[in-house]
Amino acid sequence: MADISFVTPWLAVGGAIVTEEDVLSVLEKGITHVVNCRVGFDDKQLLRGRAAYLWDPAPDDRRPKPARWFTEAIRFTRAAMEDDRAKVLVHCTGGIDRSPSIAYAILRSMGYSEADAESAVLEGRPEARLPYRQYAEAAVKQFSGSGSENEGNVA
Repeated sequence: MADISFVTPWLAVGGAIVTEEDVLSVLEKGITHVVNCRVGFDDKQLLRGRAAYLWDPAPDDRRPKPARWFTEAIRFTRAAMEDDRAKVLVHCTGGIDRSPSIAYAILRSMGYSEADAESAVLEGRPEARLPYRQYAEAAVKQFSGSGSENEGNVA
């Protein structure tokens, strides 16, 4: 069964999806969109079109991450949120470093304060860490300055 935790009613963070049972577990939780941060394993074949999908890989090496890594996931998620029934899963291998950092960036891009975004991620997924937070902040600042964001209320 997939290891996922909802950090908001519409955003989940988790570990690897590796089996058909994992996929079914994710779908049963209402997930409609998946962002995979893992290097070396593309979930596309496993999902078989049952959820919208973005492969946004990055190594879990504690090294600087490019803004593009964050902004691709932000754009994908914000487009998903145009459907009020959408639920997005961001996952990596263990759901500890990369996917929580991407979830943090997504929340920041949607108007959450630093403290509220951190709290949502860490309360929803207590084992999470945010080692890429400073790079997420830089990416959100770049994204916000590009005019790519939509105005709206934080839910």
